[in-house]
Amino acid sequence: MPLPKSKKTQKHSWKFTAIGTQWEISSVLEITPSQRIVIEQVISEFDQIYSRFRGDSIVGEMAKTAGEYTLPHSPALFDLYDELSILTSGAVTPLVGTTLDDLGYDKNYSLTPKSTIRKAPEFSEVVRRNGEVVTILQPLSFDVGAAGKGLLVDLICSGLKASGHNEYAVDASGDVRAVGPVAEVIGLENPFNTSEVIGTINLKNRALCASAVNRRAWGECHHIVDARTGVPVKDIVATWVIADTAMLADGLATALFFVSPDTLKSRYNYEYARVHANGMVEYSDYFKGGMF
Repeated sequence: MPLPKSKKTQKHSWKFTAIGTQWEISSVLEITPSQRIVIEQVISEFDQIYSRFRGDSIVGEMAKTAGEYTLPHSPALFDLYDELSILTSGAVTPLVGTTLDDLGYDKNYSLTPKSTIRKAPEFSEVVRRNGEVVTILQPLSFDVGAAGKGLLVDLICSGLKASGHNEYAVDASGDVRAVGPVAEVIGLENPFNTSEVIGTINLKNRALCASAVNRRAWGECHHIVDARTGVPVKDIVATWVIADTAMLADGLATALFFVSPDTLKSRYNYEYARVHANGMVEYSDYFKGGMF
């Protein structure tokens, strides 16, 4: 992901590594040791459920055995996936894990594509949902990377609010949610030169999520794949989305690799910027004043 370069306004900062990426939670009030334990538990439980890279996770078991599984938080997450799948004509789906495995982005990080790359199956044909209970008709490789980290950011924000925090920012290496009266100033990393930014935005009481093809790339492949074809995208190289929640911003940032901003505007209230492979940059009015 194109990492944000933030100017922190909060007094306290807690940096740590979780789910394979760097996190920073900054806040006006100190995050106490007991509050940190709760946050770490939220992250650990989420990873235990949704990590495609753990053989002992629920998703890891789903890749091996058909059956009925309970997935906390899945109704909101899969409702969003259903909508994005419709808007992108099937390009975005949590079943893209099968394709990513074949491309080499598997739990062993082999980074070696197979000779045959499978396309993602049709979600409605192999999955049944009833609240948090998900029944799969065959072993399936789920990958919720298009919106899952954003959901985790939102869950942590909910926990901070419940523990009395009202001015803070949660930054999960490209997925940021800022709460409070003072805006976070965030730089938008140039996907062609990661030592530069192409603009800045002020983020207040909303979420910003970013995605780029240069952050998880190997050989001719990267992690943003069209589930309909099994081919990594080529025309768009980076996206940024501002929305009310990090889960929504995360999902829309992925969808913008496949469809026009207007297609998503028909359903969602959001702001965006995206960079084309030829260097062209397009953005909505919110980003206009901060682009260089």
